[in-house]
Amino acid sequence: MTEFIDTFFVLDFDRCLGDYGANINLSKKIIIELFAIDERAFQLAHDEAKAKGASFQVLEYLEKKDPDMDLDVFQSAYIKRAHKTPGSLLEPGAIEFMDFLRASNYHFRIISFGDKGWQNTKIIAAGFGDIAKLIIPNEYKGHHIAQWLDKENGHFVIPKECFSDGVAKKAREVVLIDDKVKAFNGLPVGARGYLLQDIARIRSSQQGKVPSFVKRVTRLDEIIDQELSINSRVN
Repeated sequence: MTEFIDTFFVLDFDRCLGDYGANINLSKKIIIELFAIDERAFQLAHDEAKAKGASFQVLEYLEKKDPDMDLDVFQSAYIKRAHKTPGSLLEPGAIEFMDFLRASNYHFRIISFGDKGWQNTKIIAAGFGDIAKLIIPNEYKGHHIAQWLDKENGHFVIPKECFSDGVAKKAREVVLIDDKVKAFNGLPVGARGYLLQDIARIRSSQQGKVPSFVKRVTRLDEIIDQELSINSRVN
């Protein structure tokens, strides 16, 4: 019989758990140290990608600059440097929220969009190498979660890839945490979410309407009180 769990959390990485700016700055420092790449050229490539609304993929950029470049050298240096200053690549409240999930015995997984090698490198560097993670080809996580919904009973069948024991489980609900409005497109009834945004600098990707079952927060650790409040009402 398939194990039944109550709530399964889906966590985005960039700008939710991971500090995007800190990751780019560390990348720039290491690239300048290791390779003969001009800082201005790197910054220009980054700014051009962001102006187009695209994600800037550091490994892809390096490979284009030099197809023979040993990317393992960069990735190893990146992870090693990050681990010297734990928490330096994380968003405010990320550590507290992850501690809350673990202490509460919640099941969760990092589901991120982007180049698999670069996303995995950042996640490991941030100190989350032990957490189950899935890199998907687009930013529409709501549609991805909708595929888990069993419409007959309203439960979600979470695939085995989302668990360290490699066994699929049924969940009463799924909670998506992301910083982009479009990530919640297609999120089915029975799921809910949190849109993380800095109200002092709301980006275009954070503008627009989200379903009524998605709440806006400014820091990850704000979700702790929200979840405790929900649990107190349920119990």
